[in-house]
Amino acid sequence: MMEKETGKQVAIKAVNIMKICELNKERHILREKELTVKLKHPSIVKLYNTFKDDTNLYFVFECCNNGSLDEIIRDAKGTMPIELVKTWFA
Repeated sequence: MMEKETGKQVAIKAVNIMKICELNKERHILREKELTVKLKHPSIVKLYNTFKDDTNLYFVFECCNNGSLDEIIRDAKGTMPIELVKTWFA
């Protein structure tokens, strides 16, 4: 998705407010926001903004076109070359 103001490509995470409340995860979602705002590292996705409507909370993140760490680990099927591991966890 493209951010209107800057023209940057972004990723948006939508979290259903009712689901958060049903699962008593309000504290967890607030903590996720706090930590994501505070953490500054080249290997951590930047949080640009948050907003909400009547249904969802939205997190606007920097877009990472190479996939997530979870996807890379899954695709590796249990083995990853040490050089790849070094680049992810340096």
